[in-house]
Amino acid sequence: LDGAHNPAGLAALRVALDEGFAGAARVWVLGVLAGRDADEVIAALAPDPTRDQIVCCRPPSPRALDPEALAGAARARGVPGDSVRVVPAVEVAVRAARDLAGAEDQVVVTGSLYLVGAARSLLRGRG
Repeated sequence: LDGAHNPAGLAALRVALDEGFAGAARVWVLGVLAGRDADEVIAALAPDPTRDQIVCCRPPSPRALDPEALAGAARARGVPGDSVRVVPAVEVAVRAARDLAGAEDQVVVTGSLYLVGAARSLLRGRG
């Protein structure tokens, strides 16, 4: 879980993960608020199109960006269509990511503090 919610924070997250967990495939659970540029968000994460997967969802906020915009940006940046999913809610996204992840893969939830907070509550059994 990481509260990165702008391109600079997301790029820093990517660098930190690459330094600490080199070679790991990732399943990104991603949702952002409106006002963010979907292409800039995906560019900052720089998902590996050969092994990373992205589960896009709507953070629990009335200001949430449509997750289809993130999915479209990911596909436009070369992530294969079958590696990008759009789901309606945080609970579904976390469950999908856990199902998609292999034993050595990372599940990374980021993009909005609303999203991270909801995922944290869910994972701690409070959601």
